[in-house]
Amino acid sequence: MDRLRNAIESTVLAPGAGPGDVHRLVTEAVQLGVVGACVPPRYVGLARELAGERPLRIVTVANFPFGYSAPGAVVREIELVAAAGADEVDVVAPLGLALAGEWDTYEAELRTQAEAAAAAGVQLKCILETAALDAAQIRWAAERACAAGVHWLKTSTGFHPAGGATVDAVAILRSVAPTGVGVKASGGIRDRQIAEAMLAAGADRIGTSSAARILAGG
Repeated sequence: MDRLRNAIESTVLAPGAGPGDVHRLVTEAVQLGVVGACVPPRYVGLARELAGERPLRIVTVANFPFGYSAPGAVVREIELVAAAGADEVDVVAPLGLALAGEWDTYEAELRTQAEAAAAAGVQLKCILETAALDAAQIRWAAERACAAGVHWLKTSTGFHPAGGATVDAVAILRSVAPTGVGVKASGGIRDRQIAEAMLAAGADRIGTSSAARILAGG
């Protein structure tokens, strides 16, 4: 149970999420003792204030959820949320470039974002949208992201019609990630059985909007 609790990032990224949702999320995350709370970018400051001095990682997103913002805008987004108090930023990789096989451009954009994150003092998690890629593409995307200097590999936004995290995708990411690069499973993880399967496959973090249910054994 402690391993699961220490892996969970409780998340609220649904369309229309507001200050009340963030307040409830952070309050619940503190009560549950999970590792982090993932909130929309505009509410990073609020989440930071609500967390206070508690050991709760404040996580947010960039280039979310489709991964096709202008590269310079993504860098600025990272800088802004870092200044607002984020500890970690989950950035959506340019999926269109991955599907087109434009791997050099893909890596170059992620490297610029990783450098911006490092300069701002935040960890960068790279969302690969693995359900939209085949096994070879997942491996290529993960390898290029690691070469670019990201701190984490993450499966999914939870918003792509292809689906969310799978055990097979997590296992591929774990096989690619070098020492020091974490793996986060997210997208469709709503019960303990699935969460534990993701951990067994090699995930270090679980992103979910169902943290209380999972920890209650649901």
